[in-house]
Amino acid sequence: MSDAGAKRTVGLVGKEHFPSGYLKDVAAIKGAPQTIIYFTHDRPLIEANSVICLTEARRVFMMSTNTNICPERAPKGKHLSGAAAYLGSSLPPLDIKKEVELVLQDLRDNIPGFDKYAQVMRININRGDWGLMKTWPGYTVPVKTPVVGLYTVGDDAGPLGWWCSPAAVMSGRRAVEDITRRYRPA
Repeated sequence: MSDAGAKRTVGLVGKEHFPSGYLKDVAAIKGAPQTIIYFTHDRPLIEANSVICLTEARRVFMMSTNTNICPERAPKGKHLSGAAAYLGSSLPPLDIKKEVELVLQDLRDNIPGFDKYAQVMRININRGDWGLMKTWPGYTVPVKTPVVGLYTVGDDAGPLGWWCSPAAVMSGRRAVEDITRRYRPA
């Protein structure tokens, strides 16, 4: 079972082991770009124990409060949080500077005192095969690959109607169901 993504799985196994139709489907997979901003703060800024999904934001769809449940992930007396955001468009040309500013504005609008208490540690712009979403919804491959006994899991192997993390979970479930049906312990 590979969770490296369909493109990397083909690269690891070798293109010569896959039929051309499958390779064409894998080539059609397009990563959905996103922004992730990590920030530290001296006091709690978000009142949740893990993830908050935002519905009234320009770009941010999720914020995580890692140190509310795992304080060891930051230096003593600090908190570590992150925000994940979609870009306004996944198609080039991308105005990265504008996109980052919209994400920062979402944080200012949704976290009281963000500019006063938060220190931005890192801003990632993930594109291609790297990041939260290896594909746009609808551009997926089956969990079972044409190579007998090889499965690929992740959002790029998720069932239609599912995307991002839920698609990855569903693909893993489907792979495990098929494996337990096909293979029995000796």
